[in-house]
Amino acid sequence: MTPTRRISLPHLHNLRDLGGYQAAEARVTSWRRLFRSDCPARATSTEWATLRDLGITTLVDLRSSAECLDKPVDVPDAMAYCHCPLLGERAGDGGANAASRAYMRSMSLDYAEMMERSLDGAAHALSVILGVLRDGGGVDFFCTAGKDRTGMIAASILYLCGVGDDDIVADYCLTEVYNANVVARQVDAMPEEVKRRLPPGRLELASASRPQTMRDFLAWAHGHDLASLFEAHGFNRTEQDDLRQLLTNMAS
Repeated sequence: MTPTRRISLPHLHNLRDLGGYQAAEARVTSWRRLFRSDCPARATSTEWATLRDLGITTLVDLRSSAECLDKPVDVPDAMAYCHCPLLGERAGDGGANAASRAYMRSMSLDYAEMMERSLDGAAHALSVILGVLRDGGGVDFFCTAGKDRTGMIAASILYLCGVGDDDIVADYCLTEVYNANVVARQVDAMPEEVKRRLPPGRLELASASRPQTMRDFLAWAHGHDLASLFEAHGFNRTEQDDLRQLLTNMAS
């Protein structure tokens, strides 16, 4: 029986498996190895048990330190937790509104600009994910809403595995369906002063996962040879090949 892509839990609205996509060289991405989600800070013991049953052994948190302090994740002893902030931490990035500022900053950059600013962080996150896969574990990586930072890492991994652009775009667009209500609530709860600093139209994009957004990122990735950029920032070709082999199987 083919596994289910979306795993719907009461406090995880955007949890899904990245298996089942056609990849390069007649391969397909493996089920139950790599997951993406929104933040599991409110997960119950029953939900944590579900994650364990899915084979998840390690959580990779792409949020800022301020966001982690604002909404800590109480990871069970049976799981490992790795903090891999994707966007660079900034000196003095604290205070009551720091988490909201960090979250909104993640939505205020187009993905090419975000990747250019965070290649070191992205390469590190990929190295951590690869290490878990080499040890036979499963990974769930996440940010706050599981859309922008998570979407960019998911797209990068699928890109390195040779998944076609249409499937990468389709995976990205699922977030708008799964997560629109919770993102809207998060935006509503943000201080007005934070919202006022955003460029016009950014709030409207908060829950949107528009196809052109990901197509623009993929055009940039192809044009700039994202694999070479990762190699230059510490995630070398051997590691990229290992990631591809560990995350794909020959199609039946």
